[in-house]
Amino acid sequence: MSRRALARKAAGAKAVAPHSLSQDAAGIENVTKKLQLQLKTGDYYGALQLYKTLFMRYLKVDDPSVEQQEKAAALALDAALVLLEHDENTAAVEMANLMISVFVDFDHDVDDRHKQSVRQIASAFEQKPQFSADATGFLKNAVKWSAVKGARKRGDPELQLLLARAYCMTGDFPHAMKHFLHAETPEELADALFQWSKTGYPSESDLYLARAVLQLLSLENLRDANKVYEAYVAKCEHAGRAVDLPLINFTRFLLLTLERDALPLFQMLQERYALALARDSSLKSYLGIIGQRFYGLQPPRSGLSSLLEMFSGGGVQ
Repeated sequence: MSRRALARKAAGAKAVAPHSLSQDAAGIENVTKKLQLQLKTGDYYGALQLYKTLFMRYLKVDDPSVEQQEKAAALALDAALVLLEHDENTAAVEMANLMISVFVDFDHDVDDRHKQSVRQIASAFEQKPQFSADATGFLKNAVKWSAVKGARKRGDPELQLLLARAYCMTGDFPHAMKHFLHAETPEELADALFQWSKTGYPSESDLYLARAVLQLLSLENLRDANKVYEAYVAKCEHAGRAVDLPLINFTRFLLLTLERDALPLFQMLQERYALALARDSSLKSYLGIIGQRFYGLQPPRSGLSSLLEMFSGGGVQ
């Protein structure tokens, strides 16, 4: 028996008797007709209430069949798309989250078929950039579902990418970067990083790169760290920005060092570039994690707990 069914039983809810199934079908048909009328007349609040009524009718038995679960999820998907088409963004998010609740409550796999439903809603939101902030709430729930039910403890990379893009559309680059780190799309990360750097001081251009590369290295993702470095530096050169800067040079030497078993060189680099690294205290913390994961060093405990939580698949923000 599912958690939902157990909760209903504890609350004294009654199961639907077999002979009432035809009545349920008639009731669903009746509500559906009313729903179409509400949509036709532009009563979207009323339509939302009827969508939710239909949704619960599909799931009101103690143990809904897979078919009933899929019907409820499909209804929620359709409702979200229809409501968003009419700029009813809050109502659309509510229905989108109900779809995710089906995936979570009934242990639906994080497979391409279910992700396609998330893609459809995310794509619809992309056509309505004014509602990007609303999209992030729904996509955070999708990432959480994928982290709990899927094979990737930090969440499905594709869903992480959709969330990162939504944050970019709102101009929230700090949150976008947290999800790009797990999206496995280094070129797109570098592009967003470059766009973000335009909002800061020109003298901080190298800081943006150093932070992103060190964060990826803290995740032991040397491949993407190299690709982000190459793409970002190329963008800087194309834009006429200086690239012969201490932190850019440090980042390049660090990437080369981590390709080999060169602990003394790793330590020497930190000493040589100590002044540049002191520009941002987080860089030292990231280097502590990198030293631990690449060379088995024990980093100082202070200041690392929140970083380690983020890199080990902590809370989705």
